[in-house]
Amino acid sequence: MADNEDFQPILHDAIQRFLKPGGTVLPISTDSFLVPVAATKAHVDLLAGAVASLSPRYDMAAFSAQRGMKSPFDIYYDCILPENLYLGRPQPLCSYRTSWDQPATYTRHRSFPIEADGLFTGFKAYFVAGLTPETTLDISKGGIEDRETSESWKHPYLPLADPIEVCAGDRLELVFSRSYPCGLTNFRQVYAWEGRVTRAGSVVGRFSQAMANVTEALGSTG
Repeated sequence: MADNEDFQPILHDAIQRFLKPGGTVLPISTDSFLVPVAATKAHVDLLAGAVASLSPRYDMAAFSAQRGMKSPFDIYYDCILPENLYLGRPQPLCSYRTSWDQPATYTRHRSFPIEADGLFTGFKAYFVAGLTPETTLDISKGGIEDRETSESWKHPYLPLADPIEVCAGDRLELVFSRSYPCGLTNFRQVYAWEGRVTRAGSVVGRFSQAMANVTEALGSTG
């Protein structure tokens, strides 16, 4: 997502302390995007408890307990999510440029016209990075078999606990936020994604997911 794993504040700090005047930062720019998807296989795997580890360092049960998470749907997962799963068009989330001094916390409101019938199971995130004025790293595509997606960067999948049946013509309203609660020592940024789906002016579904129950995780009021 271009700013997970503390990427943005770490790079900003490095620029301030190490970059010589006139030096160049790589990437020189990064744009992140979100798009609603019908990723039913990924959702079934999460529902069945098939994902036991985020990485060799993070056992899922231990990580969930440490963060005060009650649901496996309150965190993002690395997946390959091809474009045939899209329920609408991607919307820009954040843009980072050379100085990388953007705030570490933000809230974004995005609206997605739904363009295909399907089961809305969550969001795909991806980034497009400018490495030089002529060279772009774009991880938006999907498909290991055709090598369209880097083996180093998969797509963050932000799931919903309760999928929503959507139809072409519906509208998806999203509030996406990134926060930094004091006291968290790993995966310090907390993403939250909540919103609703409307059809002809009526609400047909709501969702609300967040990466941590901050009060329980910190043992305080946050």
